[in-house]
Amino acid sequence: KDEPDIEEETTYTENCDGQVSQVITWPHSLSNVMSALINAGLIIELFEEHAYSPYDCFDGLEQVAEKRYQMQHKEQQVTLIYSIKARKP
Repeated sequence: KDEPDIEEETTYTENCDGQVSQVITWPHSLSNVMSALINAGLIIELFEEHAYSPYDCFDGLEQVAEKRYQMQHKEQQVTLIYSIKARKP
């Protein structure tokens, strides 16, 4: 998808003054992200999947700890975010 997702939302902090901001994101597949890093000549040092989100960003998430929301599917946790560490050679 070449077009970004554009949403209007307020901050998630407790001291929100009600100000609305425009949030623009481009969804990229994991293979596109990894390929871009590799094609840029970077060395992948770490890749981790996380079965939680720090935000309550989807319907059906359950809060399991402070700033940790999880989704269950068929009694399995669903990966919601990932982290990558890469470096120049």
